[in-house]
Amino acid sequence: MIRTLRARADYGWRHSAEPAVARLRRLYEGELRAALPRRAVLAAGADGAPTASYTGPYEIGKGLLAQIECHRGSPGEPAAEAPELVMVAASRRRLAALPRARSLLLPARVHQIVPIRGDLTTVLAGRSRRNLDRFRRNQRVDGWSLEHAGTDEDLDFFHRRMLLPTVRDRYGPYAVSESPTVMRECLLRQGHLFFVRAGGPAGQRIAGALCRWDARRRTLRFRLTGVLDADPALRRAGALIAAEYFVFDWAWRHGVEAVDLSGGAPYLARPVVQYKMRLNAEIVPAPTPVRHLGIWLHVARDTPAARDFLVANPMLATAPGGGLDAVYFHDRSRPLREDVAWRSPGVLRRRTLDLDAFLAPPPVLDGGSSGAPALPVTVCEGPPTAGLPSTFHEGGRRWHTGRS
Repeated sequence: MIRTLRARADYGWRHSAEPAVARLRRLYEGELRAALPRRAVLAAGADGAPTASYTGPYEIGKGLLAQIECHRGSPGEPAAEAPELVMVAASRRRLAALPRARSLLLPARVHQIVPIRGDLTTVLAGRSRRNLDRFRRNQRVDGWSLEHAGTDEDLDFFHRRMLLPTVRDRYGPYAVSESPTVMRECLLRQGHLFFVRAGGPAGQRIAGALCRWDARRRTLRFRLTGVLDADPALRRAGALIAAEYFVFDWAWRHGVEAVDLSGGAPYLARPVVQYKMRLNAEIVPAPTPVRHLGIWLHVARDTPAARDFLVANPMLATAPGGGLDAVYFHDRSRPLREDVAWRSPGVLRRRTLDLDAFLAPPPVLDGGSSGAPALPVTVCEGPPTAGLPSTFHEGGRRWHTGRS
């Protein structure tokens, strides 16, 4: 009973849409947490990728740092020099006190949401025609079908055979997942577990999705997904795509108003973001208690590695009047990444920034420098899960790193 209550309280703190929870979290992150020690990590990519420090909640930082480590291969050793990129997650009020030179303000997380309106043809309109044709073929030729499951044994199978292998394969040292108790009490009991079967209703389970039902917004949110044993052949065959299309169909038949495909760090070049854009999903700041948080991204040292990363990874930044802008960097030797799409519901415009102007030395006022951060930023070596067991405690909660 105590474990169940703790799991529900923990999940509610991180994900509840209740206004009281959101207000309490804004108070904690904006005022109380400022006086508490902050966990900070240093990440370094291989083959000349930049080093970066991050300060703030691990649940937000893992996606930011993983993109840097994946920029050019596997993680490398942290450099002895100061990091080239500095990132701080904090309330927007506190971020407003930080320097603007060489900096961007990003949303802490973004979500991509598909509205469920009209008939099923309308729901599927605007999605990738190629993916939809493949989905129909998988149903017709290979007998792919949807299973709506719900027992603890079903959840255990999804956790062991699909979720953990997929998370480890996708995030490496940054792999985290919900605890089995949270999955059972806060997702399965208040949501739906779906499997895709190949070869008919009695065939093999090849993919799964655990979704949370938000009655307030009448939204079904994809929380956890996975492919059987993280099999790349199943991914290429469209197993996860099939799970999404099956859930769209199920949502339309059961009066759901929107399907939230969940989200992550605000990097446009991530394949999963580009894929969800082809589903015509609207990009919005995360509609959870972390909505009040932002990311201060600061280029502390102008290096070729930092420039390469910024040009290679267009970002979603907070627009001056609210909303989201797509920000693309370039310089004389690094052209804009025209291969990364940005047009999507929820994105206002594309902004292009010349790195030579963006990274110009900031003006010096009254003999001082405007470059010193107003929040303490500390660095410790190694990825955030290096040397940690499969679970560890931080900020009053238990983290599951996805390692056995």
